[in-house]
Amino acid sequence: MFTSKVKWFSGYSVVLVVMLAVSACSGGANVENGSSSVSQEPKPYNVEHIQKDDAVAALLPDSIIEKGTIETGTEAGYAPAEFVDDNDNIIGFDVDLSNAIGKVLGVNFNWHSASFDSLIASLGTKYDIAFASMFVTPERLKEADFITYDKVGSNVVVQKGNPKGISLADFCGITVAVQKGTQEADDAESYSAACKSDGKSPIEVLIHDAQTVATNDVITGKADATFATQIVGDYAVKITGDQLESLGIYNDPYDIGIAVKKSDSIENALQQAIQKLIDTGEYQKIVDNWGLGSGIAASEILK
Repeated sequence: MFTSKVKWFSGYSVVLVVMLAVSACSGGANVENGSSSVSQEPKPYNVEHIQKDDAVAALLPDSIIEKGTIETGTEAGYAPAEFVDDNDNIIGFDVDLSNAIGKVLGVNFNWHSASFDSLIASLGTKYDIAFASMFVTPERLKEADFITYDKVGSNVVVQKGNPKGISLADFCGITVAVQKGTQEADDAESYSAACKSDGKSPIEVLIHDAQTVATNDVITGKADATFATQIVGDYAVKITGDQLESLGIYNDPYDIGIAVKKSDSIENALQQAIQKLIDTGEYQKIVDNWGLGSGIAASEILK
């Protein structure tokens, strides 16, 4: 099928191109529904030295142990967490972390990219887990359990120099581009409703399937700003050279977690594997490899 992709060239504008997507890629990753590709030199973390922990691996459901793979849903347009490289492979921080988890558990993660808002609904049928830098919110906890692996807020990214003079204290009357199904999309709509209640101009919210398209809206001037997870917004600023800047975080940090079916027995194995990586220092090495800050000190299962 034909897939619309976004490639980022450092120092240049985002360029939209149309390419022929492959249905299956090397390394267990594939592209299904218009994922976005980021053109940059990938820097995967080498996990080959990580040893299997038999006691933790034994916590996996028998069905996972027997097939040896964990079917993983994501939306691969969210660099640096998960994105598509020039060879149509899904790469990023989340992928490197999954590779390390896989070493501890003795299984492979088979990655599939689809629309972000379809991931939780597909748990237990299409995917074993959803690994997509997903904020753990009360609404999502009604539908899935989460194994935490990071904690971040959301930031506001604008054109370099903030030509519209946007303030974190007031978003009324601006145009904001967001990714469909994200907390940031909900936030933009909530802010807009508050603007209306206060007698101010609402926010014009542009909703896209991929965050890279939302970022492109800001670069081209179609949108005044984009709301994105902190690590994603900061990465966009970095990789697009001098075209963008972050105004900072507009909310309190959220836990980020791997989503699984409610009370799925896989969650204990995943939580203990992540905790082992934290305790041995491997988790922080992966965080550092992608330049994402301090990470977390403990993984939790949230229900």
